[in-house]
Amino acid sequence: MISTHRNWRRPGWAVRLLALLAVLGYGLTLKPPQILGNDSPAYLNAAYHLLHHGTFSEASTDTPTLPTIGREPGYGLFLAGVMALDPWLGQYRPSCASETAPCPPSTYRSSQWLNGGLIAAAGLALFQALRLANLPVAVATTAAVYLLANVQAASSRHSVASDYLALFLVCLILLAIARAARRPGFGRGALVGGALAALTLVKGVFLVLALATLPAALILGAVLKPARRVVLVPALAATLVYGAVVGGWMERNRSLSGDFALTDSRSGMALSTREVFNHMTPIEYVVAMVYWTRGCGDGLARGWFAPELWRPFRIEQPGGYFDRGEHGYFPRVSRAMTELGLDRAAAIKRVDGELKQAILDRPLTHVLATVPVFYRGLWIDEAIVFGLPALVWAMVAMIRRRRWLAVVLLLPGVFNLLFYALISLNIPRYQITAMPTLALAAGLALPELVAWLRRLNPLNKEKYQPSATSNRS
Repeated sequence: MISTHRNWRRPGWAVRLLALLAVLGYGLTLKPPQILGNDSPAYLNAAYHLLHHGTFSEASTDTPTLPTIGREPGYGLFLAGVMALDPWLGQYRPSCASETAPCPPSTYRSSQWLNGGLIAAAGLALFQALRLANLPVAVATTAAVYLLANVQAASSRHSVASDYLALFLVCLILLAIARAARRPGFGRGALVGGALAALTLVKGVFLVLALATLPAALILGAVLKPARRVVLVPALAATLVYGAVVGGWMERNRSLSGDFALTDSRSGMALSTREVFNHMTPIEYVVAMVYWTRGCGDGLARGWFAPELWRPFRIEQPGGYFDRGEHGYFPRVSRAMTELGLDRAAAIKRVDGELKQAILDRPLTHVLATVPVFYRGLWIDEAIVFGLPALVWAMVAMIRRRRWLAVVLLLPGVFNLLFYALISLNIPRYQITAMPTLALAAGLALPELVAWLRRLNPLNKEKYQPSATSNRS
């Protein structure tokens, strides 16, 4: 078995040691979290009400509340478990998320340390997944190191947010897929569906990936006879489990609001923050590419362009792109309610429909605007100047070599990179869940690159040049 192979044991222990160092390194360098003004109160309030009142609600009251629809419930449920075990986080109350009575930073320390733990667990799961997929030790080790040591990808670990739980779940899905491919069966397919369902209940965007891939796998397994045993049964199990879990939560939301939906109006708000970038001028495309370059971009934009060109890209800029997209959504809903006499749910549907239609009316503009927005998200990767070319090469190479399992393992991150750029403002944090794919691509490309460089080295050519004596013999 692979797990007992001598060539795997040594790199495996090295990866485990690096995972431990990552937990310590990321944990010992934590900063106090910023709770106000971001998504953290919604997650923490959901956890509080789940633990203390047994209901899902993001209400900012300490008292029991009726169940509501809000964000995806997965991270709130995870935090509720942490609150039950950690007395410091267990002291959290929704009133902590206020300027008048904030909780001390030590309240959130366990959730911050867990971010480092989830990064470590993701690296270990990725390593095991790639070995189970029969990829070489060098590939698996490089990918794990790429993920574990990626300081930029870990830069959001100070926050109380769902990204690192989602990162771990992506790697868990890859591990489940590799196990199911190695020994197909209903049970292992069910694990794939369960992991994908858990990821969807943490990051709702993956509902789209599931709706695209699960039916495709069922069709592939039914139509292609060689794929039936390997694909059909696991895909059927994954679909049933996924449908039961995610469909059950959406049915719960339907019973509350009448809409068979995964979350509340977050999808419309995300689309609003994305659609505004379709109104960039040609020069602003260039400004965006410069401004969104990690580290030096905002300084370069200030030096190269007039203030009226770069200021709209600042998140805090009144009347800027973020302000118009994020803060303009609900006033637009309110106007639809007032002017058209609609209730809130109907007004949200109408505004969301208008946003979608505005995109469909200018598809080429949307595609062109996606380029700088796509570029913006790439900078979550510390080594993106290598990671992105490696991903392009890996996808082409694995398809040409018909390494279909490797292609499947690359797909979640490719989806992540493209879809967030199409439907959101795509801040780099959104691409944390693309890191396993970039790490796998780096693992596949680096040994090939090293071998190619060795072949180019003239010293190596002389080393392997046949001697005259050997030719005569």
